[in-house]
Amino acid sequence: MPSDDPKKPAFLLPWRVVLLFFAALCLVVGFAYLVAGLPYVAGAVSGLILGFFGSIFGDRTKAVWAITSVAALAAVAALTPDCVSVFLLAPGFAALAGLELARFGTRVTIFAIMSWIILHSPVSAPAHPALLLPIFAGSAAIGIALAGLLGATRRVPPITVESGYAIAHAMALAIGLVLAQIIATRFDTAQSHWIALLFAARALDPPGSHVTQAASRGAAMVVGAGIAGLLVNLPLGVTWFALAVIAMLLVGLRYLPSGMATSSALMSAGIVLASSPTEATALFRAEATVIASLLVVFVFIISAAIRRAFLPTRPA
Repeated sequence: MPSDDPKKPAFLLPWRVVLLFFAALCLVVGFAYLVAGLPYVAGAVSGLILGFFGSIFGDRTKAVWAITSVAALAAVAALTPDCVSVFLLAPGFAALAGLELARFGTRVTIFAIMSWIILHSPVSAPAHPALLLPIFAGSAAIGIALAGLLGATRRVPPITVESGYAIAHAMALAIGLVLAQIIATRFDTAQSHWIALLFAARALDPPGSHVTQAASRGAAMVVGAGIAGLLVNLPLGVTWFALAVIAMLLVGLRYLPSGMATSSALMSAGIVLASSPTEATALFRAEATVIASLLVVFVFIISAAIRRAFLPTRPA
């Protein structure tokens, strides 16, 4: 977790955790690609993230419930696509996130939201649910097992907020997710889901720091996208290019809990280069980051005004 004391060294993930998580990531990605094909890779990644980080931010029980909920809703959406949409699910997910935050002080639902976004992204659209969901669930089980093996379950302590903050948090999340989806439909790109994904990620920030984090991390991610845009034009061979991507992802993961801009910049560059290494993708990553950051500021202002007018305002 980020430290409030500037003199205190930032917390970094141990290299053992970073390398084992990266090895698990390569395992589930490789298995999904070889067994099912490229459209199923995103499902494997989202499952691993939900299982691993859901356990770290909550516990095994909450992670299992989150995985089960996402898989069940995805199955229902596949059977009745006209009855289930993000415009219906966003308020429901947001309400669950607010309830979880108020009752337990945990944020596992946020990772469930992010997994849902990835599962229903354009990159996963060609995948058949009958194969995508087992890959998602299997990868999630690996994530839970890895967190337990590393002793990382409940590593992030719960936070204490009053009911007014939790309600405002849920409202902001619902409004932002719906707006992100509407904005995403204006972009004809396989990465349009990045807008909602980057917005949802800011819900993991400590209370009261969302605007600051949106500005600092957003700027860092734009820089990272710029670095990716430059690297795709360098005459690097496949080996050197792969090594550069792996190095960025590993260092970015190590610095992830520190709150430092280094992590955001390196992860942004690594994701662009690993997913679709083109100038167009790098440019859209920067655009998506700016849009998501502005959305955070917008919904923060709206929810803060509602909270002051109608909800308890005792500091969290």
